[in-house]
Amino acid sequence: MKDLNVDRGREMRVSFILLVLLTISTLQSVNLSHAEAVTIMGVEAPSKVYDNEPFTVKVTLHASDWGRKIRLVLSYMGTELGSAESALLMDPGGSFANLTITDLKLQSMGEPYVLVLDAYWLYLTGTGTKEDSRALTIQAVRLHFTADCSPKTAQSNTTFNVTCQIKNEGNDIAYAVEVELSDLSGLVAASTTRAQLGDIAQGQTRPVTFLLSSGLFDFSEGSRKIVLTLRFRDWEGLTRSHAVETSIFIRVSQGTVTFWFPLIVVLIAVFLFIIFIARSIRLGPLTIRRRS
Repeated sequence: MKDLNVDRGREMRVSFILLVLLTISTLQSVNLSHAEAVTIMGVEAPSKVYDNEPFTVKVTLHASDWGRKIRLVLSYMGTELGSAESALLMDPGGSFANLTITDLKLQSMGEPYVLVLDAYWLYLTGTGTKEDSRALTIQAVRLHFTADCSPKTAQSNTTFNVTCQIKNEGNDIAYAVEVELSDLSGLVAASTTRAQLGDIAQGQTRPVTFLLSSGLFDFSEGSRKIVLTLRFRDWEGLTRSHAVETSIFIRVSQGTVTFWFPLIVVLIAVFLFIIFIARSIRLGPLTIRRRS
């Protein structure tokens, strides 16, 4: 009888151990992702931002537990860009929290950023667990233009065409681009100073031609700066502008020399004649008197 009781006790212990092992195995196979204490319910973030201009990310979260705080962290490749933290949540039935990460900035690059948004469930001591994550794709936009103009040289006292190849060196489309001559450094526009170029995608080029002239008073050789102001709309429909500088080297033409040389000789002769017949000549504070 005693041996029978011992055998039954052993069977019960074995059965208990097998039950424990089966329970552990079952729990390991269950997906517990639905049991997160903090869940990211919604994210409001821009898909595009301007290079180094601040932006914000707004997040709605739900906590199914209480007695802790939610901490939100936005990072890129392991580097934290910004964070926000809720107050202590004390509702046993669960709480919603709206957190905003502000003053975020990104530098432009060829490809969009893939940012990671992590939600943590924190004790008052600051320790806790990561409960939920989201990936955000944001492009940092930089719109930049260059102008390659020809000819590089022109003669004074002439009218000539200048053709500029306007290239979008940025990483996004510029919509409804308009170009205007805003500074000619003494040169004169012989026709319209504005032109419509349409939409210019990244890496694309649009030509524009202006008719310019250099007058008789342009008798000194050297470079003349030309400023082209481009106005366009971005992806949000906002109007932006960008100034591009180029230059043309002006050479003094033979016609300018032919015009100015005899004129200068005549002016010198007139001046000398006036000195000869005048009894006195006042040059500012200086008075020149001719002897009688």
